[in-house]
Amino acid sequence: MRRDILLLLGAVIFASAAGYTYLHNDNLQLSAGFIFIGTFLLSWANPKRFLIYALMTGSSVLIAGLYATSNRLAVPAPPGGIAEAFLAFIPAVVAGIGGMIIGGGVSNLPDKLGRPADAARAASLEATADLSTGAEPYDASRQPIAGNKPAQPPSGPLAGLKNPPPQEPRPFA
Repeated sequence: MRRDILLLLGAVIFASAAGYTYLHNDNLQLSAGFIFIGTFLLSWANPKRFLIYALMTGSSVLIAGLYATSNRLAVPAPPGGIAEAFLAFIPAVVAGIGGMIIGGGVSNLPDKLGRPADAARAASLEATADLSTGAEPYDASRQPIAGNKPAQPPSGPLAGLKNPPPQEPRPFA
């Protein structure tokens, strides 16, 4: 609970920084940088809420533009329309998805590599397996039995063939 509140506070801080740089800078790149970095870090920290962070930080330029318009402030780089104000959502969504993928992949990596929970699950499945069929569980350390070698193909001409195939090596076999 406390972690979620801190991350939402971080989203507000990154959105405020992006809005401030939008109102005090000539172009949108610095604001887009704050939006991208903030959304990426927040989505990496909590991948399940990446859309909330993308919406919060991406709307900072739109909210800053509305604030400047309502207070009759001079905006250095006024948007050419409503579409340009929504341009800040592009880096927010891209960074949010990237942070979600990396954050989700890194946080679940120990489970994918075989944590003890996976070993306990496998042991419980093996313990409840029906072994009355004669099949044995797989054991990687067990050596194969020498009597079960695959049959070797016969050498020489085969019985029943009039013209045996030549024994030349094939170039692309």
